Amino acid sequence: MSLTETTRTAEPVHRDEPPPFARLPVLAIAGALTVVLLATATRYGYFGDELYFRLAGQHLDWSFPDQPPLLPLLAAAMDWLAPGSILVLRLPAILCTAAGVVICALLARELGGSRRAQVIAAAAFVASPFMVLFGRYLLTSTVDVTLTALVTLLLVRWLRTRDDRLLLATGLVAAVALQAKVMIVIYVAVLVAALLVCGPRALLTRRPLWIGAGIASVTAIPMVVWQAANGWPQLHMGDVLESAAEDKVFGGGPVGFFLDAALFCGVAGVLLLGFGLVRVFRNADLRFFGVAFAVLAVLFAAMNWSGYYVAGLFPVLWAAGAAGLDHVRARWVPWVLWPALVVSIGTQVVNLPVRPLSDVAQDSARFDVPATAGWPELVADVADDYRTVPDPESTVIMSQTYELAAAIDRYGADHDLPRAYSAYLGMWYFATPPESADAVLYLGDPPEALRSAFSSAEEVGRTDNGLGVDNSFQDLPVWLLSGRDTAWSELWPALRVL
Repeated sequence: MSLTETTRTAEPVHRDEPPPFARLPVLAIAGALTVVLLATATRYGYFGDELYFRLAGQHLDWSFPDQPPLLPLLAAAMDWLAPGSILVLRLPAILCTAAGVVICALLARELGGSRRAQVIAAAAFVASPFMVLFGRYLLTSTVDVTLTALVTLLLVRWLRTRDDRLLLATGLVAAVALQAKVMIVIYVAVLVAALLVCGPRALLTRRPLWIGAGIASVTAIPMVVWQAANGWPQLHMGDVLESAAEDKVFGGGPVGFFLDAALFCGVAGVLLLGFGLVRVFRNADLRFFGVAFAVLAVLFAAMNWSGYYVAGLFPVLWAAGAAGLDHVRARWVPWVLWPALVVSIGTQVVNLPVRPLSDVAQDSARFDVPATAGWPELVADVADDYRTVPDPESTVIMSQTYELAAAIDRYGADHDLPRAYSAYLGMWYFATPPESADAVLYLGDPPEALRSAFSSAEEVGRTDNGLGVDNSFQDLPVWLLSGRDTAWSELWPALRVL
């Protein structure tokens, strides 16, 4: 019995039980991915945002200007368990990624997919460069994608069972997701709008759904209060995402967005997602997922955000495509999809961070090397510059990027460096330089507001990671600003950058 053949009433209905869960092969895929991610978790170094989350975890609050508090809280907990351990820091992300594999397979099962379909859906998750590339890093997107996929799983299961407890659970999961990334608000809003347009509207009439939504809203109150008290900095993050060139492989604009989305989806993933879209648009109960995906893609493309922001709906569409293959008898299917999966997963294996850094330092096609390599070396280079300043006791270190300032927090103690300051994003809120600081060693190009507050400005060096890794933190100018004539209490508010 298909979903479209059943009643749309809100009463519980008896539907055919889904096929057995392909426990062994799916768990084997999830386990193999977990082993690979754990084995490669300590290669090269921290992702810049991980350093930031680690530092933000030392300044926990109800919110941050750029994000909710869950990731800094996780980073603080992991760093408390094993200080300085990259492996332990990344455990929550790796577990989320492994859970994503299982959720994808369960989605295929709920949609009537056979054991083969469930394995294909799980393999599509592993074949996605986005899921695996970011899956080892403790990032908001890693957690957000898995939680969004879990929300879709609960909704799909409700469509089959009409068990309203699932809707309450949906609200609880959304509440957790809201503490990780505000993006879930956009996803849910678009899903609700799609339900209103194309149904099944019975879902929106169920009281447990709105109770769950109310719980999620209540959990967000402390975050909203913090944002209101600090001028709503989160509202400016759209401009930050629009200008984040490092997130856009093919550049900005709608074409770049869709090319990025295809790249992050993977060769097999694109094929399966396209077929999945066809399947959900043909199913009256599932059509709202296809409409929501289309609306989100157009919206994010128009806003010039990165293509990976639609990744939260990849799993349900992969699952729909995989389940739909059970009803396709064309001979081309095994000759196209399985080779595409093999090629996609093979590409993942080739790009694993297993080769020596010296072999891949100049490889411009790799994303992980410039994003993670060279932090200890950069901090050591900054320490060499700091030792040359005339009066270290009255000189503070500032960075134009939060990542480099956070790296100094992690590795600076090895070189007797003081804490570093930055006016960028959350770091502006963490601390203000003391009034005793009459000089600044600035990493990057000093903004005019800072330069004009000092009587002397001299370039004293350039940052060098010593590895030949070309990234945003390599070859930055290092300036010594001295002779401050403006109080930090007046200067610091003028420097804040979102």
